[in-house]
Amino acid sequence: MSSPSACYRRPPELRVRPVPELGYCLVFTPDRPKLYTLNAAAWLLLELCDGQSLDSLESDFREVYAEQGVGAGDAPDVRLIIEDLECKGILLRQPTEKETS
Repeated sequence: MSSPSACYRRPPELRVRPVPELGYCLVFTPDRPKLYTLNAAAWLLLELCDGQSLDSLESDFREVYAEQGVGAGDAPDVRLIIEDLECKGILLRQPTEKETS
């Protein structure tokens, strides 16, 4: 489950192969061997996940969509995408000190 105060990053062993001409990327999770195809929205979030908080990710995600002329109401739900990627082992959630105490 996503947490507004947690930070998200991708596992170091994750393998990502962009396929920009088709608008998606392939992701391989070696720990739980599986190959996934990420759509453009999930791919963007994966690229943004460098230890940022959920609030920061949402803000950056909406900013990119706004630059493309997509209204906030038409942008995909960041929290749902994050939860899906975390469930698949594509993203790791790092609890903050507040959450671990």
